[in-house]
Amino acid sequence: MKSVIFSKMGRSQSQSLKWLDIMMEDFAKEGDIERSIGMTSSKFNERKAVSQEKLGLAYIDLICRPFLGTFLILSENDISVDILDMGVDANRKHFESKSESSK
Repeated sequence: MKSVIFSKMGRSQSQSLKWLDIMMEDFAKEGDIERSIGMTSSKFNERKAVSQEKLGLAYIDLICRPFLGTFLILSENDISVDILDMGVDANRKHFESKSESSK
C-alpha cells in the first residue's frame, strides 16, 4: 500500500503537483485542528510557512528516496520501478529549480 502512495511523486509532473496540493491541504487542515485545541503544530502544517517546492523536496528526500532505494534493490531491476525512479528524479529537479528561482 505504501508503494502506491510513494509512487505519486514518480508520476507525471501535473499528476504529482495535484497530489502534492491535496497533501498540503490535508497537512494544513491538521494544523488548523491542532492550533484550535491549543497544540503546537509542525511547520509543514502551517498554511503560510511552507511552499509546494519545500514540501515536494522534503517528501522526496526524506520519504520517497529512502523507500524507493530499498524497493529498487528488492525488485531486482524491474523496469517499472526504474521508470518510477526516473519520474521522482524529474519531479525533484522541478521542485529544486522552482525553489532556487523563488530565493
